[in-house]
Amino acid sequence: MTYRIRVDERRARLAVRHHIAPTERVESMVHSTPKLKPWVALLPALDPTTMGWQAREWYLGAHKNALFDRNGNAGPTIWVNGRIIGGWAIRKSGEVVSRLLEDVGRAASLAVEAEAARLTAWLGAAPPVARFPTPLAKELIR
Repeated sequence: MTYRIRVDERRARLAVRHHIAPTERVESMVHSTPKLKPWVALLPALDPTTMGWQAREWYLGAHKNALFDRNGNAGPTIWVNGRIIGGWAIRKSGEVVSRLLEDVGRAASLAVEAEAARLTAWLGAAPPVARFPTPLAKELIR
């Protein structure tokens, strides 16, 4: 069975340049596919998905300064459709708060809000505390 996915052409070209994907594979993925529901994930600090690549611009964009501390550690990130579009933090009250760093449309924004509410409920009364808050996390927990 073959599945086709929508791929951001600029990021796909970066994947080829950094030898992450072969050119012919990316070419076949870049072309049109049906509109899919947004896929959203709130990943924790130091998650290997975020930390695993030295060349991160193909999924991180221009958000490094907000989402990484000065030692290069990634804070909690918001992923939509395979790329980082924001960050999140947990307030002392246990509420998960987020900030989108780029416009991803209404459907994806609502999906992020729903995931933050689900995570708040799941963490309950004893949320974890960040040991090295990123610049964005410091803003969010004020």
